[in-house]
Amino acid sequence: MASRVTELDASTLDTDFLNVIITNLELYLSDVSDSPVWTTVYKYIKRSVPLLYYVPLVVKGSSPGQQLLGCRFGNFTVRNRLFLYLLEHLAPLVLTAIKEDVHAPQITTSVERILTITACLQLVNYLVFLSSGGSSTFVRRFMGINTEVKNNALQGRLNNANVNRELLGHCLANIFMVMKPFTELVKTYFLRNTLVPRNVTTNNGVVCCHCSDLAVVALEAQKENGETVVFCNYCYYVAKQKQRFISVTTFSLAKN
Repeated sequence: MASRVTELDASTLDTDFLNVIITNLELYLSDVSDSPVWTTVYKYIKRSVPLLYYVPLVVKGSSPGQQLLGCRFGNFTVRNRLFLYLLEHLAPLVLTAIKEDVHAPQITTSVERILTITACLQLVNYLVFLSSGGSSTFVRRFMGINTEVKNNALQGRLNNANVNRELLGHCLANIFMVMKPFTELVKTYFLRNTLVPRNVTTNNGVVCCHCSDLAVVALEAQKENGETVVFCNYCYYVAKQKQRFISVTTFSLAKN
């Protein structure tokens, strides 16, 4: 079995690779078009990146980060590869997509509960991992999959002080990452009942006429009959596909 540092190094390396790929996607593809159709297409392209990145995990039995560090999962049969890919990479992506795209309250609530329970199990497993080693994720521990080093020639030659510092850094980074869903949950709980100020109405022109909510990056458009309406930036591009506007300008609160 490999050390905890080796497993965390491989995981961190995979995360860094994914961040580089996604950053380049945002740099070259996100601004290709401002149409709602391309925005939707780009969102699904971005979501598919982790799935494509971890295909070598199924084909070769190790992720790109593990291949660079010379480690892999032990007892990693084809069946285990498929189950690990489905449970650890595909399932979270599908649940997140349902949470963001499906607007049915009951389904969204159920998905949020599943994600919260999963985050709690992951946190407990990570504390056990820091204490006694094993697998750094709950799914791998449940399946009995551990990281193994192909060549143990360097084992025992590492400086313990450097190893401990590196392990501590990985621990802090992963703890912050695991705690992020809980902080978002607390923020949502305390901010969900925030009321819109009473003096903000459709009469002062800051409410979108399409979604009936506070206009985000408000735009003022003039219809062919001379009527002036206010849209969110996104809602304007949706509405203009159905009707024609003579002009559109950035909305200014100064005239209210």
